[in-house]
Amino acid sequence: MLGAFMIFPVLSVYTDSYSYSTPFLIGVTLGIYGLTNAIMQIPFGLLSDRYGRKVIILIGLLIFLVGSMICAYTENIYYLVLGRALQGAGAISGVLMALLSDSTTEKNRTLSMAIVGVAIGAAFFTAFMLGPLVTKFFNLSGLFFLVIFLTIFSLLLTALIPKTTTLSKSQFNYDLVEIISDKKFNRFFLDILILHMILTSIFIAIPVMMYEVYRIAVDDFPQLYSSIFILSLVITLPLLGIERSKPHLTRNTSVLLLSLSLIFIYLFFDTSLIIITTALICYIGSFSVLEAGIPSTLSKNTNIDNRGLTMSIYTSFQFFGTFLG
Repeated sequence: MLGAFMIFPVLSVYTDSYSYSTPFLIGVTLGIYGLTNAIMQIPFGLLSDRYGRKVIILIGLLIFLVGSMICAYTENIYYLVLGRALQGAGAISGVLMALLSDSTTEKNRTLSMAIVGVAIGAAFFTAFMLGPLVTKFFNLSGLFFLVIFLTIFSLLLTALIPKTTTLSKSQFNYDLVEIISDKKFNRFFLDILILHMILTSIFIAIPVMMYEVYRIAVDDFPQLYSSIFILSLVITLPLLGIERSKPHLTRNTSVLLLSLSLIFIYLFFDTSLIIITTALICYIGSFSVLEAGIPSTLSKNTNIDNRGLTMSIYTSFQFFGTFLG
């Protein structure tokens, strides 16, 4: 995730120098990752239910590696689009969540999801500091070489994962439409789509607001984002602490906080930087709780024979929400 996130803050700036580059193709380069990721989540989840989580994760990482290598060596925008499409096609998020669900008890699952969520959040904000720094000294190709290194490291880590479950290869029955339309599942799919659509929209609008309205230099963004993320833990950690004993209260409180933070951002958009920053802290804190709680609750309602498919449908909606945002 660190490798994927580092590309976002710099890609639109540096791709302008590529051969045959146009504003439309730069947009395609940015968006194609989320689109192919959303498309490939379901096939990968389905295959993980049949052949096991570990082998599918390794295949996904290898596809991501090939895409990263194409991006690192090309100076042609069309090949860059191809490389980004392959990076997105290594869609293993759903399979990873299914593996985590297989490996944890229901009691500890939300906490485990939260640890992963916090790690992804840390990767997100770290990427906004590392990405511009690496490209400043080594250009965009140097950034993709760093992504290649991180992917190889991930492959080595995955190879060390022990086999945690024995999947029933005789049971390979699935109904995609049935799972998506199941009322037990579809509310989770809609929740994560809306959550990530708002997140993406927010982080397209906020940088523009900070620069144009409050005159904060782009070079100061990393410090601003990291401060917001660290302070948001004051909200995230206590709510996660009571989640196991009072899950409904935790989720309702998080939704209320998230909604209020968006209202305050709207009302004080160009009025008060202090209120905007406080609202963003509340937003990130409540978002992190929901990001951990939604897949945890969903996984508790699935069985091991179709968990990979169900969790991958979930992540497909997640990435499509990002695409829409």
